[in-house]
Amino acid sequence: MTNRHGGVSEGPYESLNLGDHVGDDPEAVRANRERVAVGIGVDRLTMADQRHGARVAVVDRSNAGAGHAGAAEAAAEFGATDALVTAEPGVALAVLVADCAPVVLWDEFRRVLAVAHCGRPGAVLDVVGATVEAMAEAF
Repeated sequence: MTNRHGGVSEGPYESLNLGDHVGDDPEAVRANRERVAVGIGVDRLTMADQRHGARVAVVDRSNAGAGHAGAAEAAAEFGATDALVTAEPGVALAVLVADCAPVVLWDEFRRVLAVAHCGRPGAVLDVVGATVEAMAEAF
């Protein structure tokens, strides 16, 4: 979990804004994402193009880090997706939230990690249930 402190964004986005869809300076958002990645010891964050749905994407070595450069990169790799699942060690999954709930799931037996962006539409569509199903089916 991050907070708003320690980034380079200014004005209403001050300071550690990670969202490239809110009107912040794209260079500031990239710098902030780099700060988070470095802070947790990875090269890139893997992020989805969140759309308040229930689609889940499986992340492996071939697509790890997609979305770090922005929503367009995430959309190209995963489509409109609100949850990510991986069993790859060292892969950092991230979701962005404001008034939605960040959901983190961990399967200790299979060593599978998942994150989901769950707002009201996602809750109605059962994004968390879809994420658990994807964890079980993929691994």
